[in-house]
Amino acid sequence: MSATISPTRASKRKRAAVNYREVDDNIDDNVYDSDWPVKGKPLKRNKKTASNKPLPKRKIFPFLKLPRELKDMIYEHVLRDSEGINLVNKTKQYRRTVQRVHNFDEYRKLLQRKQRLQKHRHCCGSRRLHQLPSETEGVKPLALQLLVTCRQIHDEALPILYGSNAFTFENMPALFHFLANTSTRNRALLKDLTVCSFFQTSAQKAMNPPAFALLATGALNLNRLFFDCLVALPKRADKAAIRLYRDAYHWLEAVGAAKGRSDAAVDVVAVSDVNYLITDAGDREKEVQSFKDTLGKLLRGDKLTKRQLSRS
Repeated sequence: MSATISPTRASKRKRAAVNYREVDDNIDDNVYDSDWPVKGKPLKRNKKTASNKPLPKRKIFPFLKLPRELKDMIYEHVLRDSEGINLVNKTKQYRRTVQRVHNFDEYRKLLQRKQRLQKHRHCCGSRRLHQLPSETEGVKPLALQLLVTCRQIHDEALPILYGSNAFTFENMPALFHFLANTSTRNRALLKDLTVCSFFQTSAQKAMNPPAFALLATGALNLNRLFFDCLVALPKRADKAAIRLYRDAYHWLEAVGAAKGRSDAAVDVVAVSDVNYLITDAGDREKEVQSFKDTLGKLLRGDKLTKRQLSRS
């Protein structure tokens, strides 16, 4: 009997199945090829800040290279008011100074309305005060910031501002406050001044000599100093000349010394017709000549006539 021999089998050990696939293999590859957007956090865009770099030279307008005649036309357009510069007294930050207005009559009416409303502000004045127009309404703005651009523009434009504008002052205190806040160099550029009130009150009358004393320190190149008001009483040309010399002799004599002729200020000063006693057609010319003769005698140191002294 033959014995049957069964083949030997290797023993099976229980081993943990090893998976060699990567984790990403479980993700469908079609996802990357899909046209659908993948959700995610939006990217933050950096805000563009304004560059502090100056403009390139090719983009800067060469203003300083323009002809002087063309630049003067530009200066006159932005720094000159054809209607003149009207100045009134104003207190700003507890300081006495001046303020531009469009018209003196309209400004006075506006102040009167404000005073009436302030008296009745307990009922309806405070509301109406805010409805009043501005004191500077109608004033042409001047490009004064142009003067601080550079030294060259400042030196070129300053004579246009002070020399081409006619300055009109409400009274002598306004003239004083304007000159007190103006340098001696700028006073020398003034050409045309007008004063609308010479002696309304005692306080204003006391400001006449100080105002003329400031005029004497620089404002010696005036072409015209006009008093559009009553200068003295009674209405006589010689009386107006004596009164004007009494308050303004500092400036009158300084003008004569600067121009080499003691009575040179006679050609600069003028007063309105309210100071003349005019009865006939030819009286105005006589009164104007009498005013100049009397003022010239005072400046030259000549003696006045008895008639002139009796009215002084």
